[in-house]
Amino acid sequence: MRTPLFGATTAVALAFAARAEMRAPIVIEPEPAREELVAVSLTSNVFEAAREDYADLRIVDDAGRATPFVLRQKTEMRRASVRLACAAEPPLARTEGKALELVYVLPTNSPTPSGLTIDTPLRDFRQRVRVAASTNGIHWETLNQAAEIYGLERYVDVRATDVTWTPGNWRHYRVTFPEIDTDAPAATREVTSRTGGTDPGTAVTQRIRREPFRVDRVRFWRDQERVASSAPALTDYTLTCRARESRPGRARFVFRSWREPLTSIVFATPDRLFARSYRLFARDGEESWTDDVPGRLLASGMLTCVRFQDIRHESMTVAFTVTRCREYVLDLPPDGDTPAEVTVARAAGVTPQPVFVAQPGRRYDLVFGGVARAQPDAQAISALLSGNDAPLPATLGVTVGAQAPDRWRAT
Repeated sequence: MRTPLFGATTAVALAFAARAEMRAPIVIEPEPAREELVAVSLTSNVFEAAREDYADLRIVDDAGRATPFVLRQKTEMRRASVRLACAAEPPLARTEGKALELVYVLPTNSPTPSGLTIDTPLRDFRQRVRVAASTNGIHWETLNQAAEIYGLERYVDVRATDVTWTPGNWRHYRVTFPEIDTDAPAATREVTSRTGGTDPGTAVTQRIRREPFRVDRVRFWRDQERVASSAPALTDYTLTCRARESRPGRARFVFRSWREPLTSIVFATPDRLFARSYRLFARDGEESWTDDVPGRLLASGMLTCVRFQDIRHESMTVAFTVTRCREYVLDLPPDGDTPAEVTVARAAGVTPQPVFVAQPGRRYDLVFGGVARAQPDAQAISALLSGNDAPLPATLGVTVGAQAPDRWRAT
């Protein structure tokens, strides 16, 4: 148990660390020969020390004068795709043995499709699909020989019912299900006791039923690339596993961050069949939390990873609003006695950048980690940025000043 004196000493040390300013030179290469807009890439030690609202950031020149700047999110141009529906006339259906064949004709004003989706009410199935196309309904060209659709929703939230191909000028499409009847074990079993002889035991009988595959509708569509638009540029940040706590059927992982502005974490697992509910919390070291609520809840849902035969399905990404904290806690509630192992495959977040006007022949430093300060007016810089002026990139040199705040904290 800490004494009051130790607690007071710790508080003073923490307060000193919070007030201690650090400084890093801004490196602009090549040096500007005239006035230029400059965008500075921040480093992890800046995120670790800076206030939540970045109000302690300052840019000073070699004469110690504060330089106006704006803090903006770096953006990039991205191209996205949009899915367009392709109308089709009602199909002609034909069965031959175990196979079901559906032939569709698309109107001339319908876009040429690049894929289809099969709507079925079944929740537990695996089915092969062949797709062929024709310009006249007589001569057919195979587009997809043996695509597989499946649904495992009876056991886990996994479903894949799309078939894709490279679009062409065809108007006739033939969708074939080679085997629409499949064997399915009955949900109940018959158990017969045997008591005669020297080896008593039980006989278990499980009935097998024939289950026909059901198709409600086949929807054709085309993925069309949309015009590029501006979107936040994402940066990969590092998360390290600091602790792992295991209990019967339950697992909790604590990942260490440098308070970078994260927006998503992609988890990974070595398990080939993984489906667990999760809660993701964010917390800072100086806050106290309960065992059941180990931080501020960021997100909850299901993490799923299935790698079985030809089935490959992963839903291991957790997205959330921009968050800066020192620790992320992944909590997997009890699920029988099944152990779990989870790592971080990728942590990504936005890229804030201070942008200022650099004068030729001057040196500039980024100051951070101190108290909040009033900033010089930067409306002119905002106006320049709205005019689509592209700033020169700049990096930070070696930080000088106090140690990083985590080294001041008591453990």
